[in-house]
Amino acid sequence: MESLPPGRGFNAFYLGTASLVILAIVLMPTAFSDEIGTGTAAAPRPGEVQAAPETEHATVTIADPGWSGASVTAEILRDVLGEADVTVEIETMDHVDAVAGMGAEEPPVQVHPDLWLQNQGVAVREWVTSGKIHLSEHSYTGSQGIYVLDAGGSEELLRTTDDLFDPEVAALFDTDGDGAGEMWIGPRGWASTVNLDAWLEEGGHESIEGETYSATIFKARLDQEASAGRPLLFYGYEPDGIHERFALRRLGPIPWEHEQGAENVEVHVAWAAALERMSPPAARILRDVELTDQDVSGFIAAVEHDGREPEAVAEQWLAENEDRVADWGRPTG
Repeated sequence: MESLPPGRGFNAFYLGTASLVILAIVLMPTAFSDEIGTGTAAAPRPGEVQAAPETEHATVTIADPGWSGASVTAEILRDVLGEADVTVEIETMDHVDAVAGMGAEEPPVQVHPDLWLQNQGVAVREWVTSGKIHLSEHSYTGSQGIYVLDAGGSEELLRTTDDLFDPEVAALFDTDGDGAGEMWIGPRGWASTVNLDAWLEEGGHESIEGETYSATIFKARLDQEASAGRPLLFYGYEPDGIHERFALRRLGPIPWEHEQGAENVEVHVAWAAALERMSPPAARILRDVELTDQDVSGFIAAVEHDGREPEAVAEQWLAENEDRVADWGRPTG
């Protein structure tokens, strides 16, 4: 075998060793990142931003759709989830935007605190059936119908929903002088709103026109009409603080079409299925939330009659119901 020239043996050994070291350094990140069972993620390379994993520490967004019962419930959920080390924010948004957000592939909002189940459109109810949206195991009962704030002889002239389409009766509710009375038919996106709109569009019902806007605007309108001593015709529901503030009369049920909707409704806390992955502790707690009609009536009265902030109402309720809340999310079996 031909020998190396003098002095080159050490150089060859040195270069070979150096090559192996360099190769090991290059391959180390790949080898360690592929290692199974270490439980340690590979460190990011210079210039790379490592994405945060989705865990129970991800921020959970709760929608506040704007009515008082929902606002207080949202604050209760924020406090209870916070005690479980879940990061929570409340975002005020339209009800329709909230449920659409929960149904999105990457839901920007994860929780609705006060979902009136039978009042939702077909798509939302399909999301519930398919498991895309989950519901609390417990619910309280809401009821709804057509209500009247009586004034100007409306109590004598208006006895049934059929009377609404008498021109003399309809004229009592005409505030803009166009010859048709107005009726608030609820917020957009509810099955009750859709059904009332369809009912008013039927032949012979032209003397009453439906108006759709938020519950917050409606309640300001109710205050205004009551102060002025004028009648008001509207979609209403219970529990709601307006029944303690005003003498309201339930005229009749909503004329449902195609069996969509109900006079009595299950009201749940609802959340996007993605929350099960984002924050398992939050999902376990929400599954056990249990509020009663009396609880929600108290929330509404405290905010709308007593003028208290939802945060303060939630804080007091939690202090008075520690034993009940302690069971939310507790393991069973």
